[in-house]
Amino acid sequence: MNPQKSLQSMLAILLVTGCGLNVPQEKHTSFDTLTVKTQKVEYPARYNATLEGVNEVVVTTTCSGAVTEYNVDIGDHVRKGDVLARIDERQARASVDNAQANLLAAQASQNTARLEMESNRNLFQKGIVSSYMLETATNAYNQAAAAVAQAEAALKAANLQLSFCTVTSPITGIVGSAPLNRGEQVSPGTVVARVSEVSRIVAKFSISESEYLQLQEGLEGKTLKQFLTSLPDVSLELKNGSVYKEKGRIVRISNVVDPLTGAMRAEAEFPNPDGILASGNMGTVIIPFTYADQIVIPASAIVRQLDRTIVWKVGADSLAHSTQVQTFDMGTSLCVFEGLKEGDVIVSSGATNVVDGQKVIF
Repeated sequence: MNPQKSLQSMLAILLVTGCGLNVPQEKHTSFDTLTVKTQKVEYPARYNATLEGVNEVVVTTTCSGAVTEYNVDIGDHVRKGDVLARIDERQARASVDNAQANLLAAQASQNTARLEMESNRNLFQKGIVSSYMLETATNAYNQAAAAVAQAEAALKAANLQLSFCTVTSPITGIVGSAPLNRGEQVSPGTVVARVSEVSRIVAKFSISESEYLQLQEGLEGKTLKQFLTSLPDVSLELKNGSVYKEKGRIVRISNVVDPLTGAMRAEAEFPNPDGILASGNMGTVIIPFTYADQIVIPASAIVRQLDRTIVWKVGADSLAHSTQVQTFDMGTSLCVFEGLKEGDVIVSSGATNVVDGQKVIF
């Protein structure tokens, strides 16, 4: 007998016989599952920021005249006290000379009045002149002394006005704008230069009220200064996608919430020893938020359905049922803050192929 035909006959008999057995018709499908647990999560939150020098000064003139010397240009590095510009000082110097002459005249008058007063004092002691004459001479001396004081004050004012003709930088930093030209006429308030101290850079950004409260977790009862000191270091991503080598610190958070945006103003300070960062640049401040007792699941475990996100939670009966969750994206995984609890079992991969009530083998 042909062995192949015999095998086919046996299979046929088994199939026919099997039709009489109570065989389940349900088709089971295997899926990867996991039991969710809580853990500590660090999530880098990102905020668009504007960079400014830690101190920025707009230098203006306080006198009128033509610019006779202009020593700066955009990008120049200046030190405190460096001369930025000189204004025509001839009129101011003439005022100083006139004030000096007035002071000399007042001092001469004072000396004359002193001699007169001392002479009358001697004569009064000898009974030659009356007390009226002595008091008159004394008053004349006091008046002369007051005139000297006025002349000294006028000379100081003239010298001060003369000093205004030389405009110096009040800080050490980088010149951000230099709008003048030699020979240009200026008046009080004319901008000479904008100087930014860039040895340190401040990144200004906004943080939501909920994120501010998240930062405060575990710090209740402490002062704002202590709170800021206890915050983690932050990073700065530059516009080219690179991360700045120096870490920064959050140094200020406004305690006023903008009613329109629900945000609070914040500032992070970064050292800038090499001058890589420039005032006016843009960047992204990265804060490493820490969340305690959070459930983290892989992105493959979720299914997005219009305006909701679901996972398939597996019950003790091995049946999968959809459960809506609230999450925030962490890249390849998601942090679930509503919808799951520790110990729940979920389908961790192939979730898009599951249907409600399906039996899951695990």
